[in-house]
Amino acid sequence: MSLDWECKSDRLLLIGTADGGIKAWNVDAKRVVCDLNTSEAFPRHGSSHLDSLGFATLTVWNMKTWKAMTVLPLGKDPPAITSLSFNHNGKILAAAATDGMIHMFDMSAGLQITGWPAHDSAISSILFGPDETSIFSLGVDGKASDLRSFSHEVLEWSLQNQGQILWSRNCSRFCDPESS
Repeated sequence: MSLDWECKSDRLLLIGTADGGIKAWNVDAKRVVCDLNTSEAFPRHGSSHLDSLGFATLTVWNMKTWKAMTVLPLGKDPPAITSLSFNHNGKILAAAATDGMIHMFDMSAGLQITGWPAHDSAISSILFGPDETSIFSLGVDGKASDLRSFSHEVLEWSLQNQGQILWSRNCSRFCDPESS
């Protein structure tokens, strides 16, 4: 379901699984070196894919001991997290959610430092810009009452002026499986 490099190593590829687990793949040894099962600690409920994500918990893991260290605060009845991106040194974490919100965390303090509504619906992906003064999001926008007005948008957000869109593009023709 997701891929990311462990921020202090170029040898551990972290794989998020559909059942809520995390597998750590050592690229040199070409094998899984750790298989974390998060579903026992954080059970899921519901039948659809997004419902199966349940209430969100954003857990910080120690990659040396493979133990959960802390849970980042997401507020009361938080939506599921759909995408994560660390800045270059791992000190800032951007998290995208099913409710269209972007959450920013200070990893040293373990606290949310800001957040803003970015899309009308779930955000599929989030990524820091190359100079880390902006963040890109891919999400669905439009009116829920009219499915034809839904569109997939890539938005670039300023990190200096929270909530300000610097750039946007409709990318529905690339994201809709029914388009040519």
